[in-house]
Amino acid sequence: MNLKFGLEKIPKPTIILILILTIFFLKGAFLTALFPLFTGQDEARHYSSLQYRAEPKEKNWGKTDRPLGSITSLNIADYNFSAEMIGVGESSDYNVFRHQLYNTVNFSDGYYGKNEKEINSQKWKPYNYFRQPDIVAGNNLYYSIATFWERLLSGSDMLVRFFFNRIFSTFLGTLGIFLAYLIFKNIELKEKESLILTAIVAFQPKYSMYFANINYDVLLIPLFFLFTLGAVLSLKNGLSWKNGTIMLLSIGLGFFTKPTALILVAPFLGLIFYFFYKKNKNINIKTFLSMIAVLIFIVYLSNYNFFSLLPFKNNLTETFQSLENYFSKSLTLGRFALSSRTYWGSLGWFDGFVEKNFTDFVWTIQTLSAFG
Repeated sequence: MNLKFGLEKIPKPTIILILILTIFFLKGAFLTALFPLFTGQDEARHYSSLQYRAEPKEKNWGKTDRPLGSITSLNIADYNFSAEMIGVGESSDYNVFRHQLYNTVNFSDGYYGKNEKEINSQKWKPYNYFRQPDIVAGNNLYYSIATFWERLLSGSDMLVRFFFNRIFSTFLGTLGIFLAYLIFKNIELKEKESLILTAIVAFQPKYSMYFANINYDVLLIPLFFLFTLGAVLSLKNGLSWKNGTIMLLSIGLGFFTKPTALILVAPFLGLIFYFFYKKNKNINIKTFLSMIAVLIFIVYLSNYNFFSLLPFKNNLTETFQSLENYFSKSLTLGRFALSSRTYWGSLGWFDGFVEKNFTDFVWTIQTLSAFG
């Protein structure tokens, strides 16, 4: 009775929003457990990167020289990962289902997964024994956070550490959903419309799947949402220090997560100059110069090689030849079909008719919708 009375005090839209966020998180947690090890986007290399950073500073074990493994290799032992990753990967049949669009995982009949007891025994060290570790180099905010969890759970087996970081990704995805709701609310949509759009984002299959794996993009994407929120608030209420700080914070944290965040500088500068020249939305010159100074400082701290972005580092003939080779392999009907399928989320490693063909149903619905 008291619980019912308490819920009646909470506005109905708030309850619906909490329900959307809760369902998304629980669905994501389910997907983290459902997807096989290292099958996320470049997940093996990302986990190798954070595991390498979690190693003791004094590496008092022997190191072996070996060139980095080929990216086309199907054998996890060909990569310069930690002994634990290689051992767990081989024990869990990673070599069987890696890079297969349609394949079937051999699930065990009992409570335990295949070789799970062996994996839980922690017979392999979480150390990399190669002088050329297969990792993403450089400072990275996501790896710093994920490495903290890895060290915190260092006494647990790899399954606990690995899936905890996956669940952390789901938490970041849930945060992104909440930011999307705030964006919809602040572009003057009604409460009902905002909740509907939030639910659509929350149930977009590829979004859910992406936030069920270990990858630094799971931090970058919510930062893009945060920047968008700051931009929307600026257009709605004016460019104040509060709204400017939201955008600058997004750019700064984005720089330290992935250089892709560089593209946020363009809309940020565009907004500043828009407000600077807009007569009915004057901006204080000190605020304007301060934001530019902070932006320059963030770019400086990022220590990013901006010259690498120049398109014509070689001669024009080589540059255009490279572009031609790239587009000839990328812009094909097969690639477009695959992109559409993976956008909605491929569950091809299940051996079932619906899982293999459900995007065909989606295409049918989209075609009918196009004709209205």
